[in-house]
Amino acid sequence: MTAADRSSKTAVPTRARLARALSVLVIGAFAIGWIIPYLRLPAPIAFGAVIVSFILTLSWLLPAWRLPSQRPRAFLIPALLLLLGLILLLPFSFMREAFGTGDVGNLLMTLSENRAPDMLAVGFDGFASTILRYLAMLGLIAAAGYILSASHRIHRNVIAIVALATLSASPISRYLFELIVPNPLHASIAPASSVVPPEILHRPAQKKNVIIFYLESLERNYRDLPATREAFAALADLENRGLALTNIGQVSGTNFTSGGIVASQCGVPLVPRGVFSVDRQNTENADKLPEFKDFLTSTQCLGDLLGAEGYATSYLNGSDLAIYSKGAFFQSHGYQRVRGLSSFEGWENEPRRNIWGMNDDLLFERLTDELRRLAAAGQPFLLSTLTLATHGPDAYLSQDCAPAPEGESNIPPAIACTGRRVQAFLAEIDRLGLSENTVILIQSDHLAFRNTLDDALSEMEDSRRNFVTILGAGQTGQIERAGAMIDVYPTLLELLGYRLRDGKANMGQSLLSPAPTLVERFGVEDVSTAFSGNVELQRRLWLE
Repeated sequence: MTAADRSSKTAVPTRARLARALSVLVIGAFAIGWIIPYLRLPAPIAFGAVIVSFILTLSWLLPAWRLPSQRPRAFLIPALLLLLGLILLLPFSFMREAFGTGDVGNLLMTLSENRAPDMLAVGFDGFASTILRYLAMLGLIAAAGYILSASHRIHRNVIAIVALATLSASPISRYLFELIVPNPLHASIAPASSVVPPEILHRPAQKKNVIIFYLESLERNYRDLPATREAFAALADLENRGLALTNIGQVSGTNFTSGGIVASQCGVPLVPRGVFSVDRQNTENADKLPEFKDFLTSTQCLGDLLGAEGYATSYLNGSDLAIYSKGAFFQSHGYQRVRGLSSFEGWENEPRRNIWGMNDDLLFERLTDELRRLAAAGQPFLLSTLTLATHGPDAYLSQDCAPAPEGESNIPPAIACTGRRVQAFLAEIDRLGLSENTVILIQSDHLAFRNTLDDALSEMEDSRRNFVTILGAGQTGQIERAGAMIDVYPTLLELLGYRLRDGKANMGQSLLSPAPTLVERFGVEDVSTAFSGNVELQRRLWLE
């Protein structure tokens, strides 16, 4: 056989070359988009892995184009391994996108509650298009693996490596590994010893009213950020007049609205319930996920405790109560009057609205009405609310709040307007003669997500803290102890005059007590790791 004959036998048609090249791009995108994130590498290593994968993908294109056709023996083995890896990985990736979690432990917890029908019904009814997208991706990636495995020994070896990486990235592999080598941080906060209900040793002689403002994404760093320092002036003045908790970090389970609210009122993180996570119930899919009805019912929260003490309790929410299950939480925990966007007659035609719900001018009008109603009733009350104006990515301003010049961030004017509204509300409290008998907690619900000031906030990453200040509690100054939102609950109780055994309420530790907080003991990062994927903690909070 001549050289020309051999060349003609190994020549690869252009169509086959294109198929190989596209397959390389598919496999490269799969490695970057799925495998690396699921390996849970530290951020610098993960970034390096993405860069290396990108370079390797580009360098792989040339041999994919030029190598002759040479079907190796046993070429099906790496292709089948890749298919197995996909089957073990992509369903968990879908669970994470649709429900908020994607771990084996969460799935087993859902199955143990006999909620598999709920999961399947929600999946096929609410996320049919997402399921089809995942099936299409599975078919595309598997086909790419087959094409490359069947074309040359070099490609087969690469696909074998990708298949092994896929199997390693699967939550099933991680679950089996942790059965052998348990996460020591999970054991360090064993629920049996860490979740301690508040035990009241002494009650106050006078029951003070409590008002809680959750200021959307309004973290303390805005006080120091040059772009927002002036806008933050009204809130800085309130912080200077009150007792400021200046070192409240953000841990897992407290990094979204409901998580921050639950942590600060219950002293526990808002961990998922099996595969279902509250932080997925946003404006787009709040009606697709099952409602959280029996919401952490074994946990005694602020509304439960004060309601039992004779308080009238009320919560006013600017958005729909179903979003992030805020309504279900407050209704499950001692709040007698829970109102949201659709609780008011004619809400469909209300012009003062945004994508999330009421504009803040309308919210504060209704909040003032609720304050007057509670004040007239003549009994101690607990009133909580959540603002919206400072929500990212670029704020939602009421008509009476002037926007920033074109091209500039609207976060600063939203902060300024929020500060003025809170000050005006405090003036109404004073006008009603309630100031001497009212404790006011003003706090962020969580740190800001990505917004139009994200570049500046990112430069302060290690020092970012929540805004938490308390007025009317008889103490002023700053508490600089390291804590988390879970520590706000027992701290507030003790400021109200409720002395707690060991200063503890559930997993929270009063910052007025000498005992260390979880963050002081372990640090923010390790506490987050201890809360994340901790199925025993989920069972303790949701099922017991």
